[in-house]
Amino acid sequence: MMPIITDLERISSGGGSVPSQPRTDVQITGTNSITKQTKVVDEFGNPLEKAHVYFSQNKGTTTNANGIAFLTGNPSQTVSISYVGMGTKQFSLETLPPKITLIMQANQMDEVVVTSKKKETPKYLWPAIGGVAALLILMSIGSENEPKKVTL
Repeated sequence: MMPIITDLERISSGGGSVPSQPRTDVQITGTNSITKQTKVVDEFGNPLEKAHVYFSQNKGTTTNANGIAFLTGNPSQTVSISYVGMGTKQFSLETLPPKITLIMQANQMDEVVVTSKKKETPKYLWPAIGGVAALLILMSIGSENEPKKVTL
């Protein structure tokens, strides 16, 4: 049986070296899987918060307040980037650029029709309102010192 030699043992015995700077743009997370970071901005360079960065409708993420998103998957998977009111762009995960600019896209509708059912006021309510109004008018007629008599 062969002894197991860890990377730390190999480095300490002079058999390897530690890289001086780790890579931050691409990370290998498993067999045939990578994690990439991208920044989504508008045509003026402003970061787009909550832009959709996804493989399909059920798997993806949104950008943070700085317009940055991280996505992990197979390098050949197609990534779509979209934002309300802007066009959609697509790349493979492997070729996903570090910065993506989305352009404003106008969508014009022909017309919008809003309909609603009319809510009817019950017919018995109007006489009651009228009766209360008449009572208040009758009570306000007269002098301040005379008692008022109201008969219903």
